[in-house]
Amino acid sequence: MSERANSWYYESGGQVFGPFTSKEFQEIFSSQQVPPEARVFYFNGEQRIYVDQRTLAMKMQRARTVSTRLPPKPAVAPPLPSRSVPSSNPPPAAVTPIASPANSAALQQPLVAQVIYSTPVPRQVPHRKQRQAWWWIGGIALFVIVVGGFLGGIVIMAMRSANLASSTGSSQVNDQQPAPQVLGAGQNRNPPTRDDETSHPAPRQPPAEPMPPQPQNAPATHSEPVAAQSVTPPAGRTSREEPSGPQPWLETVQSACVVIIAQDFSGNGSLGSGFFVDSSHPWPIVVTNYHVVEGASQIVVKLRSGEMYPVLRGAIFPRCDLAFLAVETLAKPPATLSLRPDFPKLTETVYAYGAPQGLEATITRGIVSSIRRTSEIEFLSEKYDEIPWIQTDAAVNPGNSGGPLVDTAGLVVGVTTLKRGQSENLNFAVSAVEVASRLKSARVSNLSAQGPIAKGHATNGGPEANPWAPTVVYWLALKAAAEAASSDEKQVGAIINNPMASPLQKLLVLQAWADSLAGAAAMVINLPTENVDAGAMVAGQSLAAFFAEYSKTIRQTLAVLGESPNPQIAQARIGQILGDFAAKAVVIAGILEAARADLSQRSGLPFPPIIE
Repeated sequence: MSERANSWYYESGGQVFGPFTSKEFQEIFSSQQVPPEARVFYFNGEQRIYVDQRTLAMKMQRARTVSTRLPPKPAVAPPLPSRSVPSSNPPPAAVTPIASPANSAALQQPLVAQVIYSTPVPRQVPHRKQRQAWWWIGGIALFVIVVGGFLGGIVIMAMRSANLASSTGSSQVNDQQPAPQVLGAGQNRNPPTRDDETSHPAPRQPPAEPMPPQPQNAPATHSEPVAAQSVTPPAGRTSREEPSGPQPWLETVQSACVVIIAQDFSGNGSLGSGFFVDSSHPWPIVVTNYHVVEGASQIVVKLRSGEMYPVLRGAIFPRCDLAFLAVETLAKPPATLSLRPDFPKLTETVYAYGAPQGLEATITRGIVSSIRRTSEIEFLSEKYDEIPWIQTDAAVNPGNSGGPLVDTAGLVVGVTTLKRGQSENLNFAVSAVEVASRLKSARVSNLSAQGPIAKGHATNGGPEANPWAPTVVYWLALKAAAEAASSDEKQVGAIINNPMASPLQKLLVLQAWADSLAGAAAMVINLPTENVDAGAMVAGQSLAAFFAEYSKTIRQTLAVLGESPNPQIAQARIGQILGDFAAKAVVIAGILEAARADLSQRSGLPFPPIIE
């Protein structure tokens, strides 16, 4: 049978049902008499145009909301006999108009017929499903955040554990410092902990016009910073901005900074920092803190080159924690630093130099946090005179005491003195203004600390003041080298025994230890030996050979293990190295102890043990 033009049909079960007018098919389709799997098409007289049932249903639904009622439901047309309808054109996957809607007869058909000329409307996602989708997305995002935070916490804990192990040997600064017992210093109920020097040299610049010293006993009725009283800098220094690139004054500061080795009568020693300062005195003058040399019987100044010079004379000011040491056996200092005559500005960049924990030529950077007087700092008010202090957040540690705090021009703005224990970045330095005032009035004399060197009868401070002075200086240098090696051994052992340290980290630590031992051996070998007792020199040669031998042993072991060693083999070999070192350290300690006893007996001086 031929198909009637402008009629609707549907195929189902191999049969073709129709023809239907547009209105008839609309009622049949709305009453769901068309099977869902049926293929619906519209015959326009030339070709079949297949229509998607879903699109057709949406159009009819929309039409019902805006059109009038359809006529009563007609009787269902009888199905046509089953036959295959030739299809010259394959059914299209999507509805395609065969002519322009403007000139087509379809525009005269009811809305149902016009479906074939409409662009399919995309299916809208129900609002409820949208909410469900967003809930799923939010849940997945929350899960990712929680898991990421958990894993990040594990990584941070692992890194902190490794850092803690690597800093096992670090000394903590106490919140109290001993009350001074010299020149009637008052007892301090809450003494602060003193910092030790950090040294990084600052270049020397010509001093500006000197400023009149600030009154030391000025009343402090308010907490306004002293910086408000600062004087305008000289014309030659127009900018305090932080420079970029290499600092031209760095070499000067490094050469001017020194390490101070002090030892009391009982053999207890300490390390501090200091620096050569421009002065009118006939001898090179080293500025440091009084607490660095307090109670010392022997004082030695070590230059950057490694040369050591004993100190017998100087001037001390316990109430402002300053000491000026005259290095009379040194003809000319390698470099000197100038004192800045005015106070630095708040937030100005400063650098702290010194030897924290014995690490020479260490530099840290910070800013000027405040400028205060003693009366404004409660834990200092009973111990010190009314003097100006530079408060800074530049990191300082034991060993920085006495080192310079310099500005970006290399001028000294303060002498690093102390840090407040159990506090973060609360560090103080005696102002350079105060240092200049005390230095101008200082009178060099024999130091009042008890001890054989300090009690020498000679006034020129040369070796003839005490014939054992060069030997004492040499012995103190040996003790400092041995203590540094012992501290390194403890830190290496802590990292080696840390289960979280990787084999590569352990090998790197061993390499650093080998370099440290080699450096200690070279330092001992290059110590000045003029007028040093032969027994002390033999002890020094034994100590240097011990350091050099183990440095070589460690390097040979590292070469055998390679860069990617077997963890079990590496751990066993490293443990063997540490065990051998400890065993032979006992042997070398016996040799050094015998030398110490002999020297003490012949000189009458209490030479301290080198290895305890």
